[in-house]
Amino acid sequence: MNENADTSDILRRLETYGALVSECNRYALLARNAERNRHTVRPHIYARVKGEYEERSETLDQEQQEQKEFLRNELDTILEKRRTLNERCRKESDRLEELDFRVRVGEFPEEEVQESRTELKEELLEITRELAETQELVRRFEQVGLLAQETPPEEGEGEGAGDEPDQDQDDFLVLEEDESSADEDSPVVSSSLSLRDDVFGYLVALDGSRRGERFPLIRREVTVGSSPDIDIRLADAGIARLHARIVYKDGKHFIETVEKQGSCRVNGVKKDKAELKDGDVLSLGKIKMQVEYAREATA
Repeated sequence: MNENADTSDILRRLETYGALVSECNRYALLARNAERNRHTVRPHIYARVKGEYEERSETLDQEQQEQKEFLRNELDTILEKRRTLNERCRKESDRLEELDFRVRVGEFPEEEVQESRTELKEELLEITRELAETQELVRRFEQVGLLAQETPPEEGEGEGAGDEPDQDQDDFLVLEEDESSADEDSPVVSSSLSLRDDVFGYLVALDGSRRGERFPLIRREVTVGSSPDIDIRLADAGIARLHARIVYKDGKHFIETVEKQGSCRVNGVKKDKAELKDGDVLSLGKIKMQVEYAREATA
């Protein structure tokens, strides 16, 4: 992000922008109502009231455009940061998985790689916390209607994206918890979901609008669906608003469907609830996602 714009400044401007949008809509509605009811009042009164609404709308629109220009530049930077963090997360996860594999095949003894594993885990946790903060900012841009306006999907991105166009499909939420967070209005997620540093599970999108992206499962509960307030947001055909939830319990991940239309298949078999294991392929609507563990989750 720009050196002169920290997170609190961006959040403040987003709040201001959202208020301006609401106020612009309000005066536009008043102007339409005045037009519909102009026959109920003398012409000079109608003209004065309608003129006042139009003048106020013009002023608000100018203020809105000024905020929008600033926020557009910040959004580009934030999305680039998110892409970079996702790539770093993938690479560090690969390093951790490779290290554990080398231990399993006998190249290194467990105690020899313990320090390296600890460093990798700490770095992955730091990356996912940054991702949580960055993604919360992206969520705020979507809430005020800026994400769809300023970040149209790139040409050819996502084979399944054309099935059911959605102006908000450019966002897809992956939030990890921070134990110091206060509530959902802060740039981190709820403290009611504790972070476990011994769980490195991922969902890897095999197709759809988010094909190739990896989504860490380091919360006690992760929701999947098309609603804007979902943790993993899939804006594709066949995805219910609250499609499913993934729960971590007793050292294992379980997926369970929530809404009746939220069908889920695990390795081709329809399941209302199932334990997830490394390599499992989930079919959520028309989207396939694979379960991947950097190392086995333990209780």
